[in-house]
Formats: sequence, structure tokens, C-alpha cells
Amino acid sequence: MRRKYQIVQSDQFVSDLEADGHGVERADECVFGVDWKLARSPECGLRITEDVWCIELSTGSDQTATIYYTFNEDEKQVMFHRFKVYEAPKTWS
Repeated sequence: MRRKYQIVQSDQFVSDLEADGHGVERADECVFGVDWKLARSPECGLRITEDVWCIELSTGSDQTATIYYTFNEDEKQVMFHRFKVYEAPKTWS
């Protein structure tokens, strides 16, 4: 499947990635994979507001990372807004 949308990273996203990405194993590879997927199918994420979507990344550790983004059908553009790292929920014993 060919790329349909251009991916743009906001200044805030780049700042978040520089600040928090170092704590996530292979963060650059995770972002590359999300870039690839959303450039072809931006609606595959979870819609959390009318305009904002997110997609969660499995980091293979005790953390999870989430990318928050918007997309514009007319301009064929996906904008990455935030990169957030959270502690993965503990399993119930």
C-alpha cells in the first residue's frame, strides 16, 4: 500500500521525543513504524476527541508510549503533536 498522507512532527512532539524517547527501547524504530502505518491509514488509531487521535506503542519494557496526532483529509497530512511515556499498568495478582 502506498503512502497517502504526509507525516509532520510538531516542535512539541520533537521536544517530547528528545526528552522522553531515550527511556524507551528503540523509540526511533517505534516512531518509524507508527509513521509508516499512519501515512497509509491514519484512522487506525483511537479517536479521543473530535479531532485528536492516539496510538499506543508497546515498548517491550515496563513503560508504554503514546503518540497523539491529528490528520487532515483535504491536505493529506498527519500531524504528530505529543509523545508521552507512561508506566505500564501493573497486572492484578
